[in-house]
Amino acid sequence: MKINILTKRKNPTGRFSMFCFFGAAIMAGALLVVLLIGLFSDLGLHPEKWDVKACLDYGMNHFLPPDMRDADVAITYSGYGYTKLENYTWYFFLAGKVAKIFRALSDSIAYYRIPNILLFVFMAVFFVKNIRRKNWLFVAFGICVQAWYIFSYTTADALDFVWSFLAVNLLADKDSMLFRAADAERITRKNWHCFVLPGLLFGMIILGKQNYWSILGLAFFVLLYRLLKQRDKKMQLRTLKNYCCILAVFFAVLLFRASFDLIHYGLEKSEVKEVMAIQYAHEDKNPATPLEEQCVSWHMFERGVTIPEFFELQPNWFPMTWRSLCSITPYRDCPSWYYWTMGLLYLLICLGIACSSLSDKPGFWGKMEFFTGSALMLGGLIASLVNSYVIDSQPQGRYLLPIFLIAGYLASRTPKLFESRVYRVLLVITGVLSVACFGLVGVPTFL
Repeated sequence: MKINILTKRKNPTGRFSMFCFFGAAIMAGALLVVLLIGLFSDLGLHPEKWDVKACLDYGMNHFLPPDMRDADVAITYSGYGYTKLENYTWYFFLAGKVAKIFRALSDSIAYYRIPNILLFVFMAVFFVKNIRRKNWLFVAFGICVQAWYIFSYTTADALDFVWSFLAVNLLADKDSMLFRAADAERITRKNWHCFVLPGLLFGMIILGKQNYWSILGLAFFVLLYRLLKQRDKKMQLRTLKNYCCILAVFFAVLLFRASFDLIHYGLEKSEVKEVMAIQYAHEDKNPATPLEEQCVSWHMFERGVTIPEFFELQPNWFPMTWRSLCSITPYRDCPSWYYWTMGLLYLLICLGIACSSLSDKPGFWGKMEFFTGSALMLGGLIASLVNSYVIDSQPQGRYLLPIFLIAGYLASRTPKLFESRVYRVLLVITGVLSVACFGLVGVPTFL
């Protein structure tokens, strides 16, 4: 009898293994760094600026989105000429209430970062509690510094990441409330939440930053393929009707938030935004400034810069995006070998998912899920590039974080992949390097 030394028998009981131990240790290390950076670093060292903190301060004492022309909103404008309060996200109003509680307890606490720190605590507990049965969590949240770093300062990205992570968890679990709703014969008092909560969750994602919309694309295709796989026309019609109920909640969430803009501006929000940008933007980013006198990295497409010219002006866009994804900042804060090693490790992790997805006889629909997820991951990179070309050319690795969530979902479709000792060791090494970078670079940088 031959024994494959690369694999071991899958443990159906979810017994805590060395793989889970290292995962828990990595997450504990990441939590420690988040606490240190979040509670003790100064404001201004992170992507958060005074305008971001001002938005959170506004959310502490208000419950609804304001008119961007209100006098109380003036302090929240950045040098880019816009206020984050005009975005659709509810982050500043939800996080503001949490921050208000901690500010009342102690002024010495970095109250404006407590909401995101608490979100990371939730994510860490969820990770450690579920890693035994959901090994794919390691891919989604255990191997990327930037995915941890966004929880150590004030940014709406953290909440958007959590919403998207929860959505992927619903898609990856065949017994989740999403699929219970899809298979329900009718809506009852016992299962109504299975329709409302996923619809609310997807609605919160559409209200967040556009880079997380790829998760909605993933959900759309996963649910579409599930519908098309059904042979029975009656069951297919019932599933479609249940999907429409979830969609109704989704659109209700979107329309509720949009209604405030309709009340404030009617159909002239873009005109109002331009007026406010002229009033508050710095001269080099002001719409009233002639295009040729604006910042060279600002609105390149509008200024007629071609794609080749874009890369001539930003030759390090890809390297800086990469460095800010697998470390903390776009600038070289780690030795070169670290970036090359992380690139190789990420490539091997993705190749493992690809080989397992295509060689494990997944069938037509399984292959369709893999190719769809891969296309969405590539689309995320292209969208980040387009954002830099159209709006601001500063590279942002955090815009690529949904790629890890999609990769995590694809990994969840191939559970046999995690039976490989080699693959588990690969993930552990990647996680250990990531948490080492987070601590050894992050703590000296910010404290």
